[in-house]
Order: sequence, then C-alpha cells, then structure tokens
Amino acid sequence: MKISYDDKTDTLYVFFGDQANTVARDAGNGLLLKYHKDNKKVVGAIVHDFEARFRMQQSSFVEIPVGT
Repeated sequence: MKISYDDKTDTLYVFFGDQANTVARDAGNGLLLKYHKDNKKVVGAIVHDFEARFRMQQSSFVEIPVGT
C-alpha cells in the first residue's frame, strides 16, 4: 500500500496493488477510484479536498465510499 498527500492541492492518494493498466472513474464529490482494466478491482483512490473533508468529520475516521 502506498499513501501520499499533496498539501499544495490538498489531495490524498491511496494506492494498493499494481497501478499499471488502470482507469480512473469519478465517483463524485471529489473522489476518483482507480480500477484495474482487466478484473475491475479497485486498486486506488484519489481524494480531493482531503483536509477540508477530515475537518468536517466528527470522528477521527474519514469514510471513503467504494462502490462499483
């Protein structure tokens, strides 16, 4: 798993699995999900405006919905 954060763009990147041969799909509300083209499994997520989302949450967890 690889997690990185770009504070200039307030974007969180979470990648698990090989990122080759993937496609990104807009899941709405500033969330992009990366899917493997062959098996359609989610292999990553890109969260825009991450810090703003984290501050809005009442708990220490930020939920990232993963749907197909």
